[in-house]
Amino acid sequence: MLVQHTAGSLSCKRDVQTHPRILLLNGRGGYLSIPDGDASRYDGFFIFDDSRLEMYKVAEPIAVEGVKGVYGIGGGMEGREVRTHPQCAERVLTLNGEGASFTESFCMPQGYNAIAYQLSKPAEVVIRLDPRHSYDARHFGRFFDAESSDGRVIVTYTKKTHASEDSSDGLEEFRLYIAIRFDGGCKLLKRWAEQHYKYDEKRGSQPASRYVFEVCRLKTRGLVISAGFDKGLVEAEAERLFSNYENSNYEKLSMQGIALPQTAQADYINSRIKQHPELIPDGLSPEEIAIAYSCACNSLTGMLVRGSRHGLLAGLPWFFQFWSRDELISAMALASLDMDAAVALLIKNLNASGIDSRIPNRVPSTETRCADSVGWLFLRLSQLTEKLRLSDSQMGLLEKGIANLMSNHERGGLVHSELQETWMDTRAADRKGFCIEIQALTIASYRLLYELTGKDVYKKQADDLIKRVRQAFWNGKTLLDTKDDPVIRPNPFIAAYACPGLLSKAEWVSCFESLLKALWNEWGGLASVDKAITAFVPHDDSEERKSYHNGDSWFWINNLAALAMHKIAGEGFRGYVKKIISASTTEVLYSGALGHHCEISPSNTLRSAGCFCQAWSDAFYIELVNTLFILGNRHGENIRVMRG
Repeated sequence: MLVQHTAGSLSCKRDVQTHPRILLLNGRGGYLSIPDGDASRYDGFFIFDDSRLEMYKVAEPIAVEGVKGVYGIGGGMEGREVRTHPQCAERVLTLNGEGASFTESFCMPQGYNAIAYQLSKPAEVVIRLDPRHSYDARHFGRFFDAESSDGRVIVTYTKKTHASEDSSDGLEEFRLYIAIRFDGGCKLLKRWAEQHYKYDEKRGSQPASRYVFEVCRLKTRGLVISAGFDKGLVEAEAERLFSNYENSNYEKLSMQGIALPQTAQADYINSRIKQHPELIPDGLSPEEIAIAYSCACNSLTGMLVRGSRHGLLAGLPWFFQFWSRDELISAMALASLDMDAAVALLIKNLNASGIDSRIPNRVPSTETRCADSVGWLFLRLSQLTEKLRLSDSQMGLLEKGIANLMSNHERGGLVHSELQETWMDTRAADRKGFCIEIQALTIASYRLLYELTGKDVYKKQADDLIKRVRQAFWNGKTLLDTKDDPVIRPNPFIAAYACPGLLSKAEWVSCFESLLKALWNEWGGLASVDKAITAFVPHDDSEERKSYHNGDSWFWINNLAALAMHKIAGEGFRGYVKKIISASTTEVLYSGALGHHCEISPSNTLRSAGCFCQAWSDAFYIELVNTLFILGNRHGENIRVMRG
């Protein structure tokens, strides 16, 4: 397949052997995922309800009749060529047995719970609906009412409980309205059809098939589908958007609502990258890095939810919640794109800190607690703009937070974490006790308080903690991952990023060399555990994913590590930095969900895996490019936070 990206006046293309997805975001938490090849039950058109903090599926990907691999029979349709633009994408398809090709165009208008679809010539398409909570696999209690007239199909969907699957029977759970606006002819089908999900089947993720509702067959060149919980608004949005799309006004349609500033700056970014040829990896052009950067910026801002509840989705399609750790890790990159949004995330998480100093792991809440969010909050506050003015009450929260942290979690002068409280939060990782990045983030917290208050006690506490950490974690060659466990993991790179003063430059060089010897993958990433031990799992594509924190390479960590090596050791690790840039750029542009940075790759080969797009992967790619090519080492330096 030929993949081509466009941003500003720049473009790049490459033939790929994989089957990448089209993934479009609407800036309200919703998305459109179109597979090429094997389909998942998480593909299709989804909307996010910020009042309920719930993701709802609306429809399966639109199926063109007579195309190889039509949905419901063999998975996803296979394209010959994909072209992406901000918020829009095109795919060239081939009709079965004819060799004739035509083009589909997809668009997800910014700020709307809607998708727009156009064909280069009229064709028959089937609209298959499956309204449900994203994780809901129940089969019964699904009721559709559909009417068609004058180029419109209006659907009312009602979900009720059913005695065979629920503790009650016949109680209405929600009602969703769907408006389909189109040109051409329509035949209402109103029938159930089995949809197969080969992608899920291969992962061992059930259900791998499900009955969906075929509402209609259209003979059309274009249509708009709008969905939501207010019937009048849904119908009005479908009419408004269809009038634009009918006139092929792609730019007006895609740019409605939230602006995408990084697209317009792609040419400038490219010019800055060209000024640093020594940092450009072999096989990549400056244009490719600039376009990948632009894509990552649009991906990250596209996961912002700007409604009655403000937040950043951690990843799609599975992590559609507000995870405090992910929001705070991503805040630095977000600040370079939307300072107001970044500040809002920081203040929201500051106000959410609990009596024991811990910030809730996520919203909606879980029983699992989070040990590092408070440290990331302090670090981001120390890094971000003087425009952020803290009130006396907020200053009080910071001072109280660090006092409660040590009161509740200090053991022998170090900060203690329980199982599943760090970012490596699976039981299989078995990571607990005194973790290196938690200590480094705590040192950064003390330093911020000293900067803000001028109180010598905080400087002394930071200096004393540095001494205790060096004594407990530094073995003369490297930093331990946890105080009482010799297993090597990449988390000392986080310590280098958060607290570069913990070691001297020579010591960091020794540390990095030891980590790379144990963790490095030649394709350009780090394993999540020492590759020489029996716990290492090179790959596991099942839903259980035993390799998750015991082998898989995490793109946010790869990009962070490259950033730390570049800022601390400069040219000494340039080869590693360039390989990470190459792998991450390639993943964004030509693999997985096109134009998005995914969650992980198997350790043994570069391949998109996990969530199709992950906020902190995007964020640290943006930080890395900012530091290497655009802002230089000014990016990420401490800037005093101003008190109000």
